[in-house]
Amino acid sequence: MVSQNENNVNTCMELLKKLQDAREMGNKKLEKDTTKELLSEIRDIQNALMSFVPQRYKSQVVGQKSPEALDEIPLLFGRCFNLSLNMKTLKSNSSDGGIDLNIASRVISDLAILEVSVSQLNEIKSDNIIDSFMTKLSLKNPPSRRPRFGL
Repeated sequence: MVSQNENNVNTCMELLKKLQDAREMGNKKLEKDTTKELLSEIRDIQNALMSFVPQRYKSQVVGQKSPEALDEIPLLFGRCFNLSLNMKTLKSNSSDGGIDLNIASRVISDLAILEVSVSQLNEIKSDNIIDSFMTKLSLKNPPSRRPRFGL
């Protein structure tokens, strides 16, 4: 599960580089196509990760706040790097079949920021391409801040 998501994060970084190149060349069609592909990849990672989170913890893993968008591609590369580190940590902690909900929460948060940022870079609303992950999930009694698990 996590190994596949690590590959997907690498794919996201490659697509982000392709998007950056398309923007520099001024190729609007390639930029739009790459954005759609990148948003789809982000969504795949979100869905795969959430499928391993027990139902009773899903509302704690998904934050209630709308993420703030990053407006520069280099910042998105940094977010992808952070995401790849969290995925490696998640992989090492999930070897016993469980999942670290704190790390999962950070990964979901990073993915939400990427999704919003990429869609705003090209003025494409993500819900026009795919249903936004954050709004699709119905939360009852959402936490007031990032969840704290443990003792």
